[in-house]
Amino acid sequence: MDEQKKIHDTDAQSIQPEELAEPDLVAEEAFRAEREKRIEGFVLNISEDELADDPVLPEQKPEPEPAPVAPKRVERPLVRRKKNSWMYSTIYLCVILAIGVVLGNFVASGIRDLLGASRDETEVTITIDPDMTDGDIIRHLEEVGAIREPFFFTLYAKVTGATYKPGTYVIKGNADYELINNSLRGTANRIDTVKVTFIEGWTLQQFAKALEEHQVCDADEFLEAVNEEDFTNYKFIKAIPNPKERAYVLEGYLFPDTYEFYKYSTPKTVIRKILNNVNSYVITREVYDKAEALGMTVDEVLILASMIQKEVNNTTDMKMVSSVFHNRLKNWGATGKLQSDPTSYYEQTLGEEYKGLYDTYVCNGLPVGPISNPGRQAIQAALNPTKSSNYYFVADVNGKTYYAKTLAEHNKNIAYVNTVKPNTPGDTSVPTEGD
Repeated sequence: MDEQKKIHDTDAQSIQPEELAEPDLVAEEAFRAEREKRIEGFVLNISEDELADDPVLPEQKPEPEPAPVAPKRVERPLVRRKKNSWMYSTIYLCVILAIGVVLGNFVASGIRDLLGASRDETEVTITIDPDMTDGDIIRHLEEVGAIREPFFFTLYAKVTGATYKPGTYVIKGNADYELINNSLRGTANRIDTVKVTFIEGWTLQQFAKALEEHQVCDADEFLEAVNEEDFTNYKFIKAIPNPKERAYVLEGYLFPDTYEFYKYSTPKTVIRKILNNVNSYVITREVYDKAEALGMTVDEVLILASMIQKEVNNTTDMKMVSSVFHNRLKNWGATGKLQSDPTSYYEQTLGEEYKGLYDTYVCNGLPVGPISNPGRQAIQAALNPTKSSNYYFVADVNGKTYYAKTLAEHNKNIAYVNTVKPNTPGDTSVPTEGD
């Protein structure tokens, strides 16, 4: 160590600035040569173990580029900011107040319309067609003056679940929303009633056609309801013995009369109105008692009455024809054929599945059900036949009926009526009534 220190001191003395300052080229050249020699022979005195223990520096990642700096917001002078803030606050407050006033007026107007306070008492007429939507109905209410705020009425209708029935209604102009909704689904304010007259002897198909023509209900829906709806709460309907065999279960039970219906009624409502009339004024206790006295059911009486109704058109002949049918039923036995032409005609209007069930030239005794809807006279004739021994009858072209006790007499009457011309009086010498 002392030797190395001595060498180091010698080197330090050899490169003093005073010596370098002399212009001795030889000495300077020698100095440079000595320095280069020493540099080439320089050895770093570090052991291999120390070299192995040196940590390996991790690979340096490039430093990320600095994020762009947003331009610094320039603060406005304090005095101007306060001035703008006051102006914006004023505008904002005015907008809020304006919106509040508009909304307040809107709500107030809706409440007045809800209560009917904004409308006068003048009556208005409202017509609701079956194909109108709720939107169409509400627009119509506004057009006729029943409401003034359709938005509020629509909201009220949705909240309350209001429904409307087709028809024509008259209500006061200042009615509140609740009264309007109740009126448009009831009958108290309806004025669109129509009168429909069903003729004695009409079939249910003819009933259906008349109802559709008067816009009471759809014809097909009516005929479907006749068979599908349950009307067995009526005693006489429940007593029908063979409803599944009949083309129309209620044929013969809808009494011909003039009825007043609301337009766009349901078939069930229409049928119930007619059956209520039958229950109250047609099939009375007297009818049950007389049927029982004859050994018949009410259903059999109506079947017979429906045939009588189609055969003749006056009370006297009805009772005589009733006598003929009663005699045949009583004395020809269970295999006797009533041979009534109208039963054949009726069956021809039905499907093949009813073949032989209504035609009394084919079936024995009474047909499977009524062939028409008889009137009161025909029903009374079925219950109160004239006492006679007649088994046959035939009518001429003018509606005059001829009766006979035997087949020979009947054939004679047929030969005669074939000679009768329209509007020609019948020959009084031909017997017209049996004993």
